[in-house]
Amino acid sequence: MPLLLVRGRAVPDRRGTASWNKGRREVWAGSWGLLSDRRSRLAKLAERIERMLRREHVTSRPLYRQRLMEAARFAALGQAMLHDVGRVDGATPQRALKLTNASARLLRDIPKRPPRKREEDLAAALSRTRPGA
Repeated sequence: MPLLLVRGRAVPDRRGTASWNKGRREVWAGSWGLLSDRRSRLAKLAERIERMLRREHVTSRPLYRQRLMEAARFAALGQAMLHDVGRVDGATPQRALKLTNASARLLRDIPKRPPRKREEDLAAALSRTRPGA
């Protein structure tokens, strides 16, 4: 890095040099990206969908977990394709629906979690336990 003389002192010249914290611009920047790159919009959407599905479905078996992950990926691809209808050649509502249906077919074989019991209101529980209330 070249040095500049400023007020009698040598100071590094930062003009024209890249900052270390700018990050790297990927090829897919501005688009949905790839499922294999965890930083892409598509991969983040698939992870978010998978977290939502894990709350609803049983994931006790490895096969259930794998199908859940695949279903989340199909759902993310369907949402991305729906977003790109009219902008990208080949992105049609019919293809997006096929991806969404593939996701639903994978989820059909995974049992749902039993509903959680609702927690009682604290005031209602205290009023029942107090004598004379």
